[in-house]
Amino acid sequence: MKKLFGFIVLLLSISCIIACSSDEDTTNTSPTVDFDVAIGTYTLRSIANASGVAVSGSGTLTVKRDNSNTAGFTYAITLKNGNSTSNVNITNTYLVTITGTKINFGTDHYYQSGTLYVSVPTGSGIYTAVFTK
Repeated sequence: MKKLFGFIVLLLSISCIIACSSDEDTTNTSPTVDFDVAIGTYTLRSIANASGVAVSGSGTLTVKRDNSNTAGFTYAITLKNGNSTSNVNITNTYLVTITGTKINFGTDHYYQSGTLYVSVPTGSGIYTAVFTK
């Protein structure tokens, strides 16, 4: 009886390992988007610090096509520094991958349903900014 129980436990363990080790890891996808959909100016809707805590700020992001082979986006964010009168200004420009008429924002930045999610490197870690048109 102990051998049968051990065999059943072994089979269940193997089946759990197989079920959990899928080749389809979709946690960090980088979908492509049509130029016409992604091109434009976006407004910062929210930003969170590396711990996921919301931070006060404002900003814009512009996606533009430089020519038929290149595209990029530039963002400018001002983070409110608590009650202080000094703010933190962050500006950055990224080139993005182009395939035909599609833009690929990569794994650190992604577009979904009119919203751009952007990783923003700061002196305090990587912040996550959400921009909408």
